[in-house]
Amino acid sequence: MERQAERQSIGCARELEEAGIRFIKVDKSNATRLFDVNFKGSKMKIPMFVIQERRNCLFRNLIAYEQFGQGDDEAVAQTIDKLLDNVTLCGDTFFYQEVFDNVKQHCTKPGNTWKAKLRHDYFSTPWSGVAFFGALLVALATIGRFGIAFFQKQLPYAWNNNGAKIFDV
Repeated sequence: MERQAERQSIGCARELEEAGIRFIKVDKSNATRLFDVNFKGSKMKIPMFVIQERRNCLFRNLIAYEQFGQGDDEAVAQTIDKLLDNVTLCGDTFFYQEVFDNVKQHCTKPGNTWKAKLRHDYFSTPWSGVAFFGALLVALATIGRFGIAFFQKQLPYAWNNNGAKIFDV
């Protein structure tokens, strides 16, 4: 049961974003069902959940339940533990198995996490990208200038103002 629960859980949205996964909202008109969650490349498409008047009571009860449970952490933990009581998970797969497998495969590639962290920390705005490439250009120009000056001193010849080689023998 624990192995199955581990296989059927993925990180929270923040952890997935840190791994480079982008969430895209799909209009109700483009989604055939509420549970049509797709994951391709690094994009997770999730149908929009419309809150209607008839769901108002359900959400109010959930909020009241959460408010009630905040006073005693042990009671909340016991209640959450009991949520899976009398629930049978059938077989080795479930509805989102393919989505979960693809997300886990994406998150285990170190390059995806590295790119996402780089993008989030250093290239979060267009100006940070411009500043980086400007600094890179200055660094390359400095290295190039140093190389030219260094090799001119090392070569046994130089150029005069007309572009002709002058040999130092």
